[in-house]
Amino acid sequence: MVFFLLFAEMTKGHVSTLGATFFNFCALAIGGPLLGILGGMLCSVWLKRIISDDVLIVNITFVVCYLLFYTAENMAI
Repeated sequence: MVFFLLFAEMTKGHVSTLGATFFNFCALAIGGPLLGILGGMLCSVWLKRIISDDVLIVNITFVVCYLLFYTAENMAI
């Protein structure tokens, strides 16, 4: 996915230097998983506080996953 996002930006005609491309790669390849781990830990703590509300648990899980994906995707590019 990281390479796809980098090459998609290149095909759109965005000109970037080698340093900017390297920064984007590192931000997506390293920052994304770190953000996911941190968000997953926070979501896990939040879900442990909920008692017997299955609909809320499912909704929180989907919303947090989507927000983390959206944040990581738009973090560098």
